[in-house]
Amino acid sequence: MKLNIFFISTATFCREGASKVYTYNKNLKTLNTQKMKNLKTILLAIIIATTTLMANANTVPEQNKETLQFSIAAYINMVSLGNSKDYASILANDVKFNSTRNGKLFSHGKKEELDFVRRVGYVKQNCTTAYETISTDDNFCVVKVRMIYEGFTKENIISLSKTDKGWMITDVTSVFV
Repeated sequence: MKLNIFFISTATFCREGASKVYTYNKNLKTLNTQKMKNLKTILLAIIIATTTLMANANTVPEQNKETLQFSIAAYINMVSLGNSKDYASILANDVKFNSTRNGKLFSHGKKEELDFVRRVGYVKQNCTTAYETISTDDNFCVVKVRMIYEGFTKENIISLSKTDKGWMITDVTSVFV
């Protein structure tokens, strides 16, 4: 009789145990599925946020592109780092570039300057660059950009005028000191 009870108890235990194991596995499966859904949602949110930040990382709002500081920074980025991204937008249509070499004055305009930049491409200068504002008012500014190389210095005197499109470079005179 004990033997029969043992079998009945074992069978009952197995049925109950199997049921508990099945319920446990079903709960675990549901729990794992829910965790995976949460994980996927979190990863998707991170990817979207990262993509949005990366897409907007290098853009400057339009209102900032109209400031004097933006025009000066764009000019310095071009002449010292070779970054021509915003260069054309800060040059007035009638801009004049003047430089002296061997006692002769050379001049050119916007088209020649941009053609040269496109032809040469990215050129990072091996120099230290600094600038100072010589004179400024509400509509006009003169800035000296000093590029200090080993053995010589190039000074660019740039004139900027405020227009309806922002601050534009109207004249650049380069001298070697």
